[in-house]
Amino acid sequence: IIMTVGDFMKHLHNKLPKDIAVAHFENLEKLKEGITNYLEDGDVVLFKGSRGTKLHLFVEEFIKQNTQENAL
Repeated sequence: IIMTVGDFMKHLHNKLPKDIAVAHFENLEKLKEGITNYLEDGDVVLFKGSRGTKLHLFVEEFIKQNTQENAL
């Protein structure tokens, strides 16, 4: 599945097949609130973004929250 974030990625989201483009989030805060609704135990997640979007900070927090005893 593909989840997109931000104004620039909305166009991509709209062009992708609906069976793989499952969600679009306005910003990283919205992604943070909603990402776990789409993930199941054992899923592998690939994040693609730039440092300019500060995605790396989100990823660091996501990893901390979803490791060991807190894993999905």
